[in-house]
Amino acid sequence: MKLTLKQHWLTWVILAYGLLLTAVLVEKFVADFLLDETDDWWRFWYLFTYQTNVMVAGWSVTYGLSKLFQWEKTLTFITNKLLVIIITVNTLIVFFIVFFVLNPVLQGQWNPVSSLSELLNHNLSTVLMTMVFFMIPGVGTLKNSNAITVLIYPFVYFIFHTIIGLSFTFKSGEAAFNYGFVNPNNYSNLGIFVFIIVLLVGIFGALGFGLIQVKNKLHPTLK
Repeated sequence: MKLTLKQHWLTWVILAYGLLLTAVLVEKFVADFLLDETDDWWRFWYLFTYQTNVMVAGWSVTYGLSKLFQWEKTLTFITNKLLVIIITVNTLIVFFIVFFVLNPVLQGQWNPVSSLSELLNHNLSTVLMTMVFFMIPGVGTLKNSNAITVLIYPFVYFIFHTIIGLSFTFKSGEAAFNYGFVNPNNYSNLGIFVFIIVLLVGIFGALGFGLIQVKNKLHPTLK
C-alpha cells in the first residue's frame, strides 16, 4: 500500500521523534544515572516519566518502521485504539503532574525549554501522542468499560511506588519515593493520602473515559 502525502509527513515526524527521544533517553540514563555515583542507576526505570517516555519512543519507532516497510500485523497491533489511549493518558499524567505539582505554572516554575530532555519528556511526548490520537484512526473497538483498563498501569505503578518507598532507600539515605505528593510519610493523616490517591484515580479515570468518547465520535468503528 503506497503512502499518501499526509501519511508520509506524519510517518516521518513520528519516526524522527521516536529516534530523537530514544537518543535523549539513552544519554539521560548513561550520563545522569549509570555514570553518576550519587544516584541509583535503577531509579531511571523506576520513574514514571521515563517509563512513559520509553513507551512513547518504542511506539513511535515501531509505528514509523511498520509504515515504511509495510509490516501490516505490527501496524495493526501498534495502532490499536486502546493502546494509543493508554499511552496518551500516561503522557498527559506526566504533563499535568509537572505543570501543576512538580513545577507549578502558577508559581512561575514551569520552564519547558530548560533542556532538551525537559522539553521532550515532559511536554512534546504529550503533544505527539495527542496528535497521534486525533490524526491516526486506529483499529479495534472501544467500550466505556475500557476506562478501567486505561487506569491499570498508573494505578499499579503507584501501588508499587508506595511499597518500594516504604521498603527501600536511595543512596542518599532518603526513602525511595520518586514523588513527594504520593509519599504517605508527607501526610499527618493517612486519610489525606488515600484521598489524594482516590482523587488522582478519579481525575485520570475521567480523562480516559473522555478520550474514549472523543475517539468513538472521531473515528467510529466500521461495521
